[in-house]
Amino acid sequence: MKVILFKSKRCSVCKVVEEKLKGRISFETVDVDENPLEAGQRLVFSVPTIIVTEGEREIMRWSGCFSVEAVLRKVEEEQWR
Repeated sequence: MKVILFKSKRCSVCKVVEEKLKGRISFETVDVDENPLEAGQRLVFSVPTIIVTEGEREIMRWSGCFSVEAVLRKVEEEQWR
């Protein structure tokens, strides 16, 4: 399972989300300004967006306004399946 945070340097909410995730779960980050092709391929139209994949298949997504605690709970639940 892979967790990907799509963010932008201009997005202050993205910075807060990233700080709250650090040290709690393993995740990758993608800057949508530096990697617009990857953001487009994954249909990311707003930041922050968190996508959880299993292999190449997307299994969960949060975008815009969401609770980081809810994301952490769902990711932890999925890890134990």
